[in-house]
Amino acid sequence: MSKENHHLTAKEDKIPVGRKLAYSSGAVADSIIGCSVHNLANPVLNMGLGVSPTLVGLALFIPRLWDAFSDPLMGGISDNTHSRWGRRRPYILCGAFIQGLAFALMWMMGRGWSEMQYFAYFLATSLLFFTGVTIFLVPWTAMGLEMTHDYHERTRLMSYRSLVATLAGFLAPWLFKLLELDIFSDTVEAARYVGAGLGALLLIFGVIPALACKDRYPAPKQERLPLLKSAGACLKHKPFLKLCGTLVAAFTSFLMVDVLGFYLIIYYIYGGDKGAGAVLHGANGTLNLAISAISIPIITMIATRFGKRRTLLGLLLLAVFGTVLRWFCYTPSMPYLALLPTAIMAPGFGAALWLLIPSMLPDVCDDDECTHGVRREGMFGAVSGWLMKLGVSLALLIGGLSLDFSGFDIDLAAAQLPNTFLMMRLLFVAIPTLGFGIAAYLIWAYPITEKRAYETRAILEKKRASK
Repeated sequence: MSKENHHLTAKEDKIPVGRKLAYSSGAVADSIIGCSVHNLANPVLNMGLGVSPTLVGLALFIPRLWDAFSDPLMGGISDNTHSRWGRRRPYILCGAFIQGLAFALMWMMGRGWSEMQYFAYFLATSLLFFTGVTIFLVPWTAMGLEMTHDYHERTRLMSYRSLVATLAGFLAPWLFKLLELDIFSDTVEAARYVGAGLGALLLIFGVIPALACKDRYPAPKQERLPLLKSAGACLKHKPFLKLCGTLVAAFTSFLMVDVLGFYLIIYYIYGGDKGAGAVLHGANGTLNLAISAISIPIITMIATRFGKRRTLLGLLLLAVFGTVLRWFCYTPSMPYLALLPTAIMAPGFGAALWLLIPSMLPDVCDDDECTHGVRREGMFGAVSGWLMKLGVSLALLIGGLSLDFSGFDIDLAAAQLPNTFLMMRLLFVAIPTLGFGIAAYLIWAYPITEKRAYETRAILEKKRASK
């Protein structure tokens, strides 16, 4: 790997540490949004209440169809807003309250309901929750895209955001263990308290960026951007699609089989011992987050010296190797060998994807402005978020279907047919291996280098100076 010639960040382009931390506090909410619902849904609805995993997957999928309309709509509204509080902050504040309250409400299910009543309640409250998420997340993402014009300072900002998100993520793998604590009478009661606590965190950490992050640069003076035309321009931008494709292919293929890994740990490795399985599941997630957190400053340094694309490509190929190792390491004879693939995958999947791709997205916005003469960070953030949510929804739906497809029967616990565990293991290895391979190819084909990014910035600054 050879070095790229790189620029030094000018003083005026640097973001104060306090502002980086204030913006990054929103990553606590983003982390909870990204992992809590699907980590709680199957343990509560399927294991605790007996709802079909297919219905659970469907309830997780349908809100993302609503996102197909709400995300681009929110991006367009935010981009076209001109208020004394800026284009992003009012919506971030409003969304933080809605998502926090709706998340707590989501787990307030009654006892003795029918399967369809649980499904309908969870679906309705999920729709409310994800509407709040859109109102918060789309403007918050756009805020990060416009905080600096510098190629490398964008990476440093996203390293703060990624580190905060990773540290917040330490909670996720232990959510199931919280549901199993003896202080609760059952899963339904536990979900109510855990849901209320997470809802409070969503509200508190969602509010901070709205209060503390004022706009650094004045909003561009431009005509109102038509919603469909703006979204269409994003979807025609090839470097943007390659970035989104990289993230969607890697993350959704991982998430698609995440539920299989959870069930394999409990029923294949530990023979139905939920307590032991919860500990290994928690340790697995904690190891992933620990290595990811340690990797973030190292990846930031490497990307600055050798380029974001090359760094990400190398780590994605390492993740492919880690997914293949799952076949050999998920074994009842040595349960904790399951930690080895996680350790190998973590720098690429747990750190580099969430650090480097968000730091490359502002470069895409600059490239688009150079071509079309307008700024649409909100729309780019919305479309990228929607593509990601759609991928996640399909992954969760397929995850539920994959359990049924493999022949898994919750009533049989560890006494599944041999072919059932074989099919679960095959899917658990093959799908993410393919997904990470596709992601590696797409990032290899991504065209915006540091040299091209700085050339684009010079053109834009010349245009702005002439106005």
